[in-house]
Amino acid sequence: SQACLTMSGTPRTTVDGGTERSDGTSAIECLASFVSVERASNTITVSPGAGTLAEAVGKAQDGDTLILEDGTYTSAGDRRRVLENLGKRLTIKAFNRRKAILDGQDRDRVAMLSGTVTIEGLVLTKGFVPDGWVVGGAGLSIRQGSVATVTDCEITLNSARNGGGVDMPEEAEATFDRCDIHDNVARTVSAGIGMQRRNKATFTNCNIYNN
Repeated sequence: SQACLTMSGTPRTTVDGGTERSDGTSAIECLASFVSVERASNTITVSPGAGTLAEAVGKAQDGDTLILEDGTYTSAGDRRRVLENLGKRLTIKAFNRRKAILDGQDRDRVAMLSGTVTIEGLVLTKGFVPDGWVVGGAGLSIRQGSVATVTDCEITLNSARNGGGVDMPEEAEATFDRCDIHDNVARTVSAGIGMQRRNKATFTNCNIYNN
């Protein structure tokens, strides 16, 4: 506080061992006024439906974990994507492995990730990106500067001009572990996974086929 920065006077010792100024404000109290308490992370349970995942992400804050109940998640209105983490540091995972289905309905992009994010146990399917869109990745698009961890996910039946299943346009980093990426379509190149400039991706125990 301003008082702590500008106060002056002869210090004297208090009973609790702190140092107190002549205006009655102790050094311990001054120090406390500059200390911020880190917010505890929350676990948020999300029910399936149209727009429910987007709404939950909008309310979530850095460090939160979203648990997706069994069922199908779609976009709502004109958002044109089922999941977008909006640059927040989140973990988004299925309550039961691959029972939470993110469905683009052959109309919308399924997921666009930015910042630092982890997704786990999800199915990303039936995403669609029109030819006029510059960025591919109908199933999953990992944006510039992002760090994504994709664990035990299935990415299938997505279609884009390029990078049908997954697209990393540039300068992104991703780790894929125990994922199945299959039966995706690109109308030009990179049906399964499209990677462009200065990307880094690691694939461990993944199955990539029929793209």
